[in-house]
Amino acid sequence: IVGRAFVVVDAVAKNDTSAVILLQSVVEAPVPNDQAHQKQSAFVTQLHWITLQETDSDGWILSRSREIETRGNVEFASLGIASDNVILASSRKCVFVADSAKPIEQLTTAMETIDCDAAALAAESQPNKIYSWTQTADDVTAVFNLRDGIAKTDIKFSLTSNSISLSVADKTLLAGQLSDAVDIDASTWTIESNKLELSLSKQDAGRMWSDVVVGDETGEYTADPDLVRQIGERLMQYTTENENMLNKDVKPTYNSEELEECDMVAAQDACFLSWLDDESHAVIRESDLSGRQFLFTRRLGAQEPMSVCLRHDVDGVLWSFDVNGKLVEHRATFNAFGYVQASKQQRKYSTCAPDGSYSVIIDGAKHAYIYWQPSPLSTDLRNRKNGNRVTAVAKQQLVTLPDMTDEILGFHAASDCLFLLTAGKVIAAVLKEVRDFE
Repeated sequence: IVGRAFVVVDAVAKNDTSAVILLQSVVEAPVPNDQAHQKQSAFVTQLHWITLQETDSDGWILSRSREIETRGNVEFASLGIASDNVILASSRKCVFVADSAKPIEQLTTAMETIDCDAAALAAESQPNKIYSWTQTADDVTAVFNLRDGIAKTDIKFSLTSNSISLSVADKTLLAGQLSDAVDIDASTWTIESNKLELSLSKQDAGRMWSDVVVGDETGEYTADPDLVRQIGERLMQYTTENENMLNKDVKPTYNSEELEECDMVAAQDACFLSWLDDESHAVIRESDLSGRQFLFTRRLGAQEPMSVCLRHDVDGVLWSFDVNGKLVEHRATFNAFGYVQASKQQRKYSTCAPDGSYSVIIDGAKHAYIYWQPSPLSTDLRNRKNGNRVTAVAKQQLVTLPDMTDEILGFHAASDCLFLLTAGKVIAAVLKEVRDFE
């Protein structure tokens, strides 16, 4: 890490003489030699997990250093509750590549995991496809490509109502139990232009097959366009876009057509939440967070790992890890916070109070927008339009810096105050009655 730019993403003082720090940096990746990895990211995200120890003779020294790498983007990183594991949310798998106290086993395998593209790994895990197949309500059709010189006499074909055996020049193409019963007399095969076409007539018309042969993965399925259209027409009557299906007494959920581009998360944006252990160097827990927007992170307590706020529909939901004996715990929900944050084009920071009483969005120049949780009313309040009784009201506050030229460089949200840092001063915005401090 010496000589490189980095940011401190987390730090924990284990005691008066020991501290654990998590640093993050981005470096250029080694240039791949083979074409299979040419489409890789040109950069690698590195996480340096270091332990500092104070000694009587040398002062503070580096007692242990661990290094984790990923080809993807790291959305979230935090030290675990006992600082013996690290919690990461990243778009690609993270692996240990170095540890000063314990050698990394199977380092080559770990580095290959880093270097290999996700698509390449998926392709390698798939068996070779030797035929393509499609189906209608009545038939299943499979097509095999043959080499030159294959004649009908080279084909060996056997079919019963529920099993098949097909080979070409003593090479088995299909063998085993069929997904469903077939009509033997109506099933045929033909050879034309070095292609073998197998047609199986379904005994139960309309029943869809998941495979030609049960458990066989060598076939590539292609959906029939007419069948897809028919299924789509049948499902249309069950969708909420069909006004005839809507109950007048039930209000629809949010309309996806009202969402803007900033509200969307790309379907291909994968994200994995992983716990990496410092002794085994393995992923001990993992969860898929794909499709969730990260709104902000913050530490709610001095002895807790970082918490993360994720977007669920239009709301922001705050989650904590390894707290109160629970692996994951829901701490707060900020109504419509995801929608509001998406509309703040000048946003620089987002956070919340440690007790979850409010959330805040801070822009880079002069404003902090504070959104309080709904609070119960002591008086009777009714909606003028429908007469319904209002039991709680959520309030909003706006903090404006006195000097409009000051850039906001940092912040700290306490339960009672919001502290804003500029180049020349620290501003404390009192949000509610401050307790007496001795």
